[in-house]
Amino acid sequence: MAGLIARQNQTPESQCIHSGEGRESILQTMLKWQAVSEICFAIAVEEGRLVGLHGAEFDEELARGWLWGPFVLVEDWTGVAGDLLVKLLEMLPPAVRRLDFFLHERNRRGLRFYLDHGFHSIQTSHVYVALRPPVPIAPSEPCQLLAGDQAEAFRTLHDSVFPKTYYTGQDILDQLDGDHQVFVCSSGKDLEGYVYANVDEGGEGYVEFIGVRAELRGRGLGKRLLLTAMDWLFSVKSVAQVGLTVSDDQVNARSLYEKVGFAIKYTGLSARKEW
Repeated sequence: MAGLIARQNQTPESQCIHSGEGRESILQTMLKWQAVSEICFAIAVEEGRLVGLHGAEFDEELARGWLWGPFVLVEDWTGVAGDLLVKLLEMLPPAVRRLDFFLHERNRRGLRFYLDHGFHSIQTSHVYVALRPPVPIAPSEPCQLLAGDQAEAFRTLHDSVFPKTYYTGQDILDQLDGDHQVFVCSSGKDLEGYVYANVDEGGEGYVEFIGVRAELRGRGLGKRLLLTAMDWLFSVKSVAQVGLTVSDDQVNARSLYEKVGFAIKYTGLSARKEW
């Protein structure tokens, strides 16, 4: 399954950005979610050969799922993809009431398929990547690691900046370890902003969230946080590249990312279905 997904994702016309890149990285992601029973797949087999699959990772507390595919190798693409979606919906926990997809903008067949099945509210987002520079760019004022007594302030800030995202503040705190860190800007006891960065299963760095208090935006805190995360990922974790995803309408954020060395790798389309 991981091999099929990896091969399909090498071609923009069949790529599902959300499902990742590289067989081993995709496999490790699948195993991670399987270990906590938060992923499922419907598959199509013809004469003993895997010819299609459609999956979803999900979070019952958030009542949401994120779709992988559909990936279909036979001529009747639409028919098989439709059957896979029906089967997948039967497999998902009843608590899941919203599904999202994120396809490469050139995957027009996949987009048409989802629109024909009731998905709506199309948004354009970009996957940015920064390669490790020859000389690391360290911030002049590096931010600090989140301290234990700042946990409640972090939860409050994250949940106010991203009230409906896939990780709550507590979810992030539960993940903190050597490969998952939160860096913060603070003034006394007040948390001004934070960045959550990690190293994924394939050994690549990712900036997951950057949040700054609304009244403090435009003062350079976002740049300090971003450079701190990049310095940690490149200099301490020795990753080869750092990625992040941003919606097309976040003009100021995109400008910041480009100024510190990020460039667009993929542009994708997302939409959702709710019931």
